[in-house]
Amino acid sequence: MPIRRVTRDDGALQVELLDDAGIAVPEVAAFLRHLAARDYSPNTLIAYAHDLQHFWRFLTSAGLPWERLKPPHRPAFGADADDHS
Repeated sequence: MPIRRVTRDDGALQVELLDDAGIAVPEVAAFLRHLAARDYSPNTLIAYAHDLQHFWRFLTSAGLPWERLKPPHRPAFGADADDHS
């Protein structure tokens, strides 16, 4: 799950999390566009993209669609995130 960074013609940074097929993850892309539209710094966009990359990897490895994530899954995510640090 790579992160793609593109500098647009207007100089703005576009950051996307790509799935294993190389397609932007729509939910993450929408969130990152939301932050960019509010003039969050490029470093903040990149940091969020990396955090969401770890989160999305957890969801993928657990076979869990993000819509079904519930509080009981949180401890498993924390343990998994620690393993990938």
